[in-house]
Amino acid sequence: MTRLTVISSSSKSNCYVIECDGSALIVDMGLSHRALKSALSRLEISFDNISGVIITHAHSDHTKGITSVKKAEAVPFYSAVSVDGCQSFEGTLKAGCFEITAIPLSHDTPCTGYKVKTTDSELCFVTDTGVITEQTLDAMTGVKTLLLESNHDIDMLKCGCYPYQLKQRILSGCGHLSNKDCAKTVAYLSDKGLKTVILGHISENNNTHLLARAETQAELKKYGFKTEVLTAEPFLQVEV
Repeated sequence: MTRLTVISSSSKSNCYVIECDGSALIVDMGLSHRALKSALSRLEISFDNISGVIITHAHSDHTKGITSVKKAEAVPFYSAVSVDGCQSFEGTLKAGCFEITAIPLSHDTPCTGYKVKTTDSELCFVTDTGVITEQTLDAMTGVKTLLLESNHDIDMLKCGCYPYQLKQRILSGCGHLSNKDCAKTVAYLSDKGLKTVILGHISENNNTHLLARAETQAELKKYGFKTEVLTAEPFLQVEV
């Protein structure tokens, strides 16, 4: 059995754990060693059982714990893009029982999503992208479980307190995915076999979990799709 646990997913901190066959893989390290150790203890996971950590990109909400964890633990760090403290890889990486393939994304720094295959399932992580390209969509097509960015409600962002330049960055093709674009992507993938979507990287200032979930559910309802829609609350667990 493969299990995904959300430790944190927001504009401030991102970290996820995948477990399979007694091993664990961590996706992103947006929290300190102390916070990670506490979270893993709650999940009854030992650092000895971690096959690796994969990092999506160099922004601090995904990397700020790398230095403290590397100092304290003998855990390998990998990334398909250039990130300080990580071993680079191209194509597919094997880490324990996990097979990891990069998914190119459109952000304002080199960024990647990941498809993770285990002995009995596969899932995709796609956050921090301004658009879903054909290449990204092709990589996600056919998976049954997806963690997808639903960062902002467009009206909340436009009417909010952020400076104009920051609003334009978020709305751009190298920014973050809106609820609207997320919902359309989920509807397309639901027609291709998607069973569960977890909406992640939800902005604390320009969105709510309720709004993100409602927009995707409304889009699915148009077509009669039954995909389960969850939001990435701390310690949400999903069997994949």
